[in-house]
Amino acid sequence: MRYLFLILFALFSLVHLYYCFINDRKGRVRTKPLLIITLLIFYLLSSDTVSYLLLSALAASWIGDILLIGNGEKWLVAGGGFFISAHICLMLLFFKEVRVAGQPWVLLSLLMIVYISAAYLIIRSIKDEAPKMISLGLFLYLLINAVMNLFAVMRMITLGTFGAALVFTGAVMFFLSDCALFLLLYHKRPRIVYKRNFTVMVTYLLAEFLIVIGTLVR
Repeated sequence: MRYLFLILFALFSLVHLYYCFINDRKGRVRTKPLLIITLLIFYLLSSDTVSYLLLSALAASWIGDILLIGNGEKWLVAGGGFFISAHICLMLLFFKEVRVAGQPWVLLSLLMIVYISAAYLIIRSIKDEAPKMISLGLFLYLLINAVMNLFAVMRMITLGTFGAALVFTGAVMFFLSDCALFLLLYHKRPRIVYKRNFTVMVTYLLAEFLIVIGTLVR
């Protein structure tokens, strides 16, 4: 039964990405609510010990997806709030398995500088189009996402497993997806994002899938 929902997630994702590729908004709106919910059910049926933090992160992402269907900044703020909740849940999930002692702090500091610099460059590129408070909120959001990524890499270093590497790759995809979304929404040349919503969603769906699969692989 669990593989049925994994197949449904894959099929719905492919259909949704097709609608994104051809820029069919009606198709995107119809299929978007079917994506993360099927992945969530697959996780519930697949895990011997369900993590309520991961479950909460998936649920928050699903609600955030639905809210972001709406147009306007109020929907962006509402959806962003749920995605912040998802990132916080993922932070707590990852940190539970982190061994702080022995971490390569110099390399981790350099990694955070890379993330912060990327976030700054994204916000700088949209500051002329995005309202000031929105720009500030988006920057803080990317910093939260970056901290989630930091915990993911610390977990990978601690565990040293293939599953942990998948989870970290998913975290990176999450960051790239959000960067692409903000450029799409506010850059003066939104076509800078390849095929617009296609790039946003393919990286986002990979992020959620890799985090779930990486958590299940032990």
